[in-house]
Amino acid sequence: MKDLKKILDMSDELDHFCQRLKLIKENYNLMPGENSIIIIINCLDDHCTIVSSYIKRELQSLFSTSHKDASKTITVDAVYEKRLFGGLFLPEVKTYESLIPAVHHIPAKKDRKVLVLNFTHIGYNAKNRKWGNFIRYGHKEPSHSCGAVQMLFKRIIEGRELPADHDLNRLGSYLASIAKKYNIKPVKSGKDILQLTYYAYKENLPWIKDQLRLLALEEKTDVIYLGGLEIDVNKGESGVLNDRIAVLDNFYINSKGVRMVEEA
Repeated sequence: MKDLKKILDMSDELDHFCQRLKLIKENYNLMPGENSIIIIINCLDDHCTIVSSYIKRELQSLFSTSHKDASKTITVDAVYEKRLFGGLFLPEVKTYESLIPAVHHIPAKKDRKVLVLNFTHIGYNAKNRKWGNFIRYGHKEPSHSCGAVQMLFKRIIEGRELPADHDLNRLGSYLASIAKKYNIKPVKSGKDILQLTYYAYKENLPWIKDQLRLLALEEKTDVIYLGGLEIDVNKGESGVLNDRIAVLDNFYINSKGVRMVEEA
């Protein structure tokens, strides 16, 4: 188990994370829009949209080729976004079939590759060192992050009925199982939300690996995966995007369904 106290220390600033993606691009010969596509799985939260937009902008420059042919640089057509509450690809709920459209957008018929970036998110209020909330752009007071996870956890603790919405209901049931398994109780520091978010991601990882293996086999494509936590940090007046990415899992599955490389 990762030491949760070190999550912040082990996380990367967004520009450093994008540099890591550049190395992956070079190591696996990724040419987004030609032989590969990028899948970003994150939350519906507006701030997650801001982070994914930043990553896409950085990739435009990092992945561009030496010549000036605009068709050879990454565009929005080379990125497929899957938006889920909490950014969680839930076991028995979301399946590899939902990612097939992304693979079908790759022009190449052979030697196809998919880069999957999967990040659930959590806020971190740097002013009081509290997890589970942060001060958003234009706001003076902190708000929940992830709001859906917080709302569902509150209902679980209070023994209230889960929302009727199918996705929220299934997420609530999943979070209830995580809270029970790890005996997660409310605490003022917000460490409970960090625990819940962390274990919710880690517990669904076997399902993600299985589904990506099926995607690789069915679509005859290599899959490179980076997943973990997007840490939303207080926003100042400078407008600097200071969020961080904690990569908890990184693996590669070839088109025969064999997982070749894995590192924590």
